Amino acid sequence: MPMGFALHYVGTEGTVSPFYSILWMVILILVIAVVVYILIAPLKRQSPSLDNEKLVKIEKDVEEIKEIVKELKKKWEEIE
Repeated sequence: MPMGFALHYVGTEGTVSPFYSILWMVILILVIAVVVYILIAPLKRQSPSLDNEKLVKIEKDVEEIKEIVKELKKKWEEIE
């Protein structure tokens, strides 16, 4: 008989109670959920500070663009 990961108990013949199958599935889902949470949690903590920095930069860029547009309007009026 080849060796494998499964254990063979005398008299079971491969039948597993549905309760234990569901129990192991729930445990596996919980483990996966915890691992995903651990991987995603640090990313959520960093995002607000990065978002604030990006917003400040965008606001500065918008103000610069407004000034450029004002200057272009003045030059356009001079040309006409």
